[in-house]
Amino acid sequence: ISNMIKNCGGTIISDDRTIVQAKKSRITMAGSWCRGKVELVTNHTALLAGIFFVTQADTSSIRRSENFHAGLHQLISFIIKPLPTEDWWDSSLGLLEKTARQIPCYRLAFNHSGDIVDLITDLY
Repeated sequence: ISNMIKNCGGTIISDDRTIVQAKKSRITMAGSWCRGKVELVTNHTALLAGIFFVTQADTSSIRRSENFHAGLHQLISFIIKPLPTEDWWDSSLGLLEKTARQIPCYRLAFNHSGDIVDLITDLY
């Protein structure tokens, strides 16, 4: 998906891991040094507008999750746990809850046709 978006003129902050932070009432994301299969990473920061849980499929589609708990449950499964302490868990779970409440979550199914880029563009 990263290459498809980049090839259509989109900006990729990171194609693998991102850093999510709460700054005042805003939630931001930034690229990290960890990279995926495609070497796309920057030091840019952007407001987090949506979270996509991605799966490969025969046809491309985006479906918004209306359930806060479903989004929170999925977010927890993606958190990286470097050295979990009680303070770290308190901070991380607080950020996850705030993120799940403020940022819409979507199930994004895609194929390799590239039509998913149009669906993402239409969303934003």
